Amino acid sequence: MLTRLMTLLLPALVGSAALACATASKDRSMEVERHPTQQRRSNTLMVLLPGAGDAPAAYVDNGFVGALSEARGDIDVIAVDAHASYYFGRTIVDRLREDVILPARAEGYDQIWLVGISMGGFGALLFSQHHGELIDGLVVLAPYLGKGRTLRPIGAVGVRDWEPDAAEGNYSYELWRWLKGYQDRVSSPGHPPLYLGYGLDDRSAKAHALLSDLLPDDHTFTREGGHDWNVWTPLWKRIIASAALPPAPQ
Repeated sequence: MLTRLMTLLLPALVGSAALACATASKDRSMEVERHPTQQRRSNTLMVLLPGAGDAPAAYVDNGFVGALSEARGDIDVIAVDAHASYYFGRTIVDRLREDVILPARAEGYDQIWLVGISMGGFGALLFSQHHGELIDGLVVLAPYLGKGRTLRPIGAVGVRDWEPDAAEGNYSYELWRWLKGYQDRVSSPGHPPLYLGYGLDDRSAKAHALLSDLLPDDHTFTREGGHDWNVWTPLWKRIIASAALPPAPQ
């Protein structure tokens, strides 16, 4: 089950030694599953990043693609096989840029949104941290947000009062330095609109609540439940029914 896989995988996934020595998928292009709009090629593309242990088809099997098609049939979808090797090899950002995002821009998409669950949410945030100018919006569901040694000091004072050190920190510290820019987006270019969803019983709910504190109230969606599709699919349906998505073309 995904929750168990995440418990086992993520401590190793984010460990610096594992990241430094693992090179799987370093030069391998990402494979994608395309779900174009039935009427015509859209001007908007949703790029879906799976969680640990999930194939791109999980987004179809759990109703994400169907719900989006029903709510907004004018949006194209690409589900990306962004598996754990890209994270272990520290190539997730480069491969997404070269294999997915830049080709999509070259195809003429005006709006590109990243959608990620758990590990995929972490990947979506990492990409936007480095290439926020290439993304028009983000939806992350129960994203992995770092280890306790990073999160505890932030939670102790509150994320809005947390002042990052001037010196560069580890990957999760630097991610939170970037995330903190969401509290004042007017003076923080490169921070695309971010929508967050999570289960209130998720083991990382405290970390998710910290991120929520940086966002407008209508950018956070919660429900009872833990770290599984029974929570994420209903949240996704609420998000796409809200004003989160880009407007339909006229």
